[in-house]
Amino acid sequence: MMRMIKDRGLHILNGNKRGDEEGELTYVDKKGLSVIDYVLTNSKGWNRTEKLQIGDRMDSDHLPLTVGVMAEGAVDSEEGQLKKEVIN
Repeated sequence: MMRMIKDRGLHILNGNKRGDEEGELTYVDKKGLSVIDYVLTNSKGWNRTEKLQIGDRMDSDHLPLTVGVMAEGAVDSEEGQLKKEVIN
């Protein structure tokens, strides 16, 4: 899998972005714990991604992953700063 990701010019956000520097668990059930849910992105997405957070368990064995990205070209006219967009 790692070779396919690299060959396609993709990057894994898990363990490599602010908020998930340690590569937190993404799957929890009575049989065990694991990191089986990943966020992949291309180079443009990598540069726009500010953070990755692993959320709390909801109604699934899989934990929610939240990615914070900088919206391309979005500027807050009142503040003159770039707006941020969060994708769940």
